[in-house]
Amino acid sequence: MLFGAHVDTAGKFLTTPERAAEMGANTLQIFASNPRGWRPTIYSPEDGARFQQACQDAGIQKTFI
Repeated sequence: MLFGAHVDTAGKFLTTPERAAEMGANTLQIFASNPRGWRPTIYSPEDGARFQQACQDAGIQKTFI
């Protein structure tokens, strides 16, 4: 069974998987950018790869954006 929550990135996108795992979650949901802002946040391919690795390290099975 998947258990998760919306996890605030709080400017620390790459620590989100670890914080979700600390809550006992194995799935998480995040906003990719500020939902109240007009400018999207631009992530590099390296950011994406590091996020994927952080999810694997934390045991996160699914991520929803």
